[in-house]
This record gives sequence, C-alpha cells and structure tokens, in this order.
Amino acid sequence: MIERKTIYPIIDIVNHWKGETTRQYKDTDFVYTYDGKVYYVTSKGKLIRAQYKGYHQASDALRYETHPKSGAGIHSVYIPREEDPRVFNIIGRDSHKFQRYYNERTSVERVNGRIDRDYLFEDHRIRGLDKMKLHVTTTFIVMLGKKKVALQQKDKEKEKAA
Repeated sequence: MIERKTIYPIIDIVNHWKGETTRQYKDTDFVYTYDGKVYYVTSKGKLIRAQYKGYHQASDALRYETHPKSGAGIHSVYIPREEDPRVFNIIGRDSHKFQRYYNERTSVERVNGRIDRDYLFEDHRIRGLDKMKLHVTTTFIVMLGKKKVALQQKDKEKEKAA
C-alpha cells in the first residue's frame, strides 16, 4: 500500500538467515545474500558479483547482470521482488541510489533525534494534529535561528582573525 504511493523503504537490513550465507535463486546459476548482493556462480564454483541494472516495473523484478570483463561473460537475471521482499526493494539495496538515499535518511534521523532529545518531544503531552504541527514548526524555526546565529558568530570570528 505504501509503495503504491511511491514511498519506498530505505531501511538497513538485519541478517535473519541462520547459518546461511547465500540462497540460490530458483534453478539458476545466481545466488544472493541477505543484504541484496547477487552473484553468478561459475561452473567451477567461483562467485562473480552481478551488478544491479534497475527495476523492471512491468514484472516487479530487479535486473542483475555480470560485467563483460568479469571473465564469465555476460549473464543476466530478473529476480521478482516476491522472491524475498525484505531483500529485494524497488530500489536495489546494492545500488548507488539506495546508498545515496540511505545517507540522506541518516541525516534526517539526526534531526529527528535532536528534536526528540533536546526539545523534549519524546515525552510530550501534546494532543491533536494541529497543535503538534504548530509545536514542530516552532521547533524547526528555533533550530534554524540558532544555526543562523552560530554561523554569524563564526563569520565574525573569521573577520577578527583576518
């Protein structure tokens, strides 16, 4: 339901696989790890990392392909998200885009943590959405004001030093 509204989970994953390091995708030469890395297994048993090539909306699957210079040639596979929805997000865990979004997520979480901890929102007694919006908006204004004053003071110190 959330994904239909184009909200995608960018959540770090915990290894719940007991004793397993990889799982084979159906009856193919591809295996994957709990954190979304996909490998091609050669006839000699060597694991070659497959690159994430994007999400295929029509089949609700992620596409992976080995690099031509990998020594195993080009092999590709479409892995449907239903194979393991925790591992296979719409935005592949093994992609630069996922990492970029995850890094943005952690900065937002620092701000949320600061609001909870420093502005006492963890133990609030505010009732009603309108009141909560007002308090959160006021808190953001205060935080931005404090940051502006700190930057202005830093600029004054640089001017004095020069």
